[in-house]
Amino acid sequence: MCLLRSFGEVLVLMIKACLGNIFLMVLRLVLRDWIWTMLMSSIVIAHSY
Repeated sequence: MCLLRSFGEVLVLMIKACLGNIFLMVLRLVLRDWIWTMLMSSIVIAHSY
């Protein structure tokens, strides 16, 4: 029983780590896209003047 509980805790920790990694990856991609979009739009705005 004790073994099962510790296995469950390890499983939960692994799932949390995986979700955290996925979240960070998505956040990084979104931020990069957003920064890229801002750069491009600011370049376009600068050229249109």
